Amino acid sequence: MRLSKLSLTLLTLIALSLILTSALSAEPCDCRPGDANSDGDKNVADVVYIIESLFKWGPAPTPYPVCSADANNDGRWNAGDAIHLINYVFKHGPRPPTCEEWVETWGDYH
Repeated sequence: MRLSKLSLTLLTLIALSLILTSALSAEPCDCRPGDANSDGDKNVADVVYIIESLFKWGPAPTPYPVCSADANNDGRWNAGDAIHLINYVFKHGPRPPTCEEWVETWGDYH
């Protein structure tokens, strides 16, 4: 069976439309690993927030506890994240992952 140029063009347009629709409808990645207090910055305040949440019954990191606290990208919320942030902030160590990197490694953060 041979497809005409018009049929191929139509199929191509339909495929492109489906791809663009799915790309545009994807929800934005709104978790910021390492920004435990959700103030938009990754700094010593996040270190304190993580330590208080772990050892002093402070509030959980927001908006998503594990993703928001996971500065070292190990999939957990623990003291290692505070240490990673201290190295990042004071010693120019590796940056925390982006939301996209975290989701690629660990999946959905909701």
